[in-house]
Amino acid sequence: MIESLLNGKYNDVLDELFITEKDDYLRLHSILLKDDVKESGYGTQIMNDIIKYADDNNKIVTLTASASYGSAKGRLIDFYKRFGFVPNKGRNKDFRFQDTMIREPKTMNEDKISGGLADDKSLGDVAKHHGIELDELRLEFNKGLKVEMEHTDDEKVAKEIAKDHLMEDPKYYTKLKTVEEGNFPMIRRKLQEAATTIEVGDETPEYTKYYIFDGDRPIGAIVVKNVSGRETDDESTIIGIMGEPKERPIKVIKDTIPLLFRTVPTMNKLFVPTNPNNRMFWERAGATRFADGIHVFQRGH
Repeated sequence: MIESLLNGKYNDVLDELFITEKDDYLRLHSILLKDDVKESGYGTQIMNDIIKYADDNNKIVTLTASASYGSAKGRLIDFYKRFGFVPNKGRNKDFRFQDTMIREPKTMNEDKISGGLADDKSLGDVAKHHGIELDELRLEFNKGLKVEMEHTDDEKVAKEIAKDHLMEDPKYYTKLKTVEEGNFPMIRRKLQEAATTIEVGDETPEYTKYYIFDGDRPIGAIVVKNVSGRETDDESTIIGIMGEPKERPIKVIKDTIPLLFRTVPTMNKLFVPTNPNNRMFWERAGATRFADGIHVFQRGH
């Protein structure tokens, strides 16, 4: 698709453009400009378009710098490095590709869950952070993607969450599997509940703000419409959430919802307004669709 788009956009300046496109990668074979437009910046424009397309669609880009068409190989390598390409060898080696340069997609350019540990980082950046081979991390990433796709139908969100976890621990999903195969999930959940506490903060006739703590450390707050306590009044609505710096909003919500139901025993349903931009966030936090633009948490779920 990108090849036809670029050929249409740059038809007047291109002599040749050849790109192989697959589900998860692009292979750039050649970009040849007409003689009268060389050194006019079109090469940079085309590369920017390719990179944006790759990032937007979460695709690896590979290529091999060559002097076959008259340009100096060293100069080409320097040119491609400006766009984030690195040598496809050593720690960055991806054995699926024969090309000599590779670029991981910057999927966080479309950050769907802000505040993640891996914001603006590629999988290669995460591997470098931990000092491990990219190939090794990719195996763990693939495990994580399968896990996270159980909680969302948005692959980009799943990849983002997996990368955040791997930034924290490059063996996160291996360890998670070990825990889940044993008898520890309930113990871990109980420990988390014991560490997380809730305190009533600001109160008005319309709403209450609850502050959330992990031990003595504040992690955020949630503002909820008041419930009167009458038997027929067992529903409330989340008005807003706040997270401390470096705290993931998803953690604040997951820690808070069970506490809220214990703190407000007359509340059985907790609604939250949703839209296409935040729907996956709330579903991952445990809410289910109630109606268009509304999700709900229910006691005991």
